[in-house]
Amino acid sequence: MSELDTDGDGFIDLNEFKAFHCGGGEDSNKELREAFDLYDKDKNGKISASELHSVLRSLGRSVRSRTAGG
Repeated sequence: MSELDTDGDGFIDLNEFKAFHCGGGEDSNKELREAFDLYDKDKNGKISASELHSVLRSLGRSVRSRTAGG
């Protein structure tokens, strides 16, 4: 998670998420927003380590808490 959390606040905001998923065009921005909203379970505009872990687990990915930033 630290690679995505460029300001080191412990969360991934929309701008950090966009920077990680480089793209372009209006369709790409809409898709990024939809993807971000899937991760941002509590809709506070940030993705916490636990939210990221939850989504990855639902996708069948095994992530250690330390890897996810927790």
